[in-house]
Amino acid sequence: MREEGYIKGQVALLDRKQLGDAIIVFATLKMAALSDKQREDFLRKIEITPEILECHTIFGERDIMIKVIAQSLEWYQKFIFKVVLKLPGVIDIVSTVTLSELKHTTAIPVRGFASV
Repeated sequence: MREEGYIKGQVALLDRKQLGDAIIVFATLKMAALSDKQREDFLRKIEITPEILECHTIFGERDIMIKVIAQSLEWYQKFIFKVVLKLPGVIDIVSTVTLSELKHTTAIPVRGFASV
């Protein structure tokens, strides 16, 4: 599978609880229209910000959804003002803080999606 390009890399999965308290926040961003240069800058800044675990484009009234790991709500508030609101094109943010994680996996079902 590695030679065919299915395996992109190997990682160690860390137990977040062992590393200390953390909260997970899903934030949806409303974006302004971006030039190609601004879009590249936005993507580069998302990529180099380790606290942003995932970033997705989405349908609907919002444009982007990010998954953030935060030390506390106070830390997250500072992160919003110092990092997220300074990203190119960000107009507005709506955040949802999770209470508990019921399932987390990085596994992708390889049996196929059509069999559901």
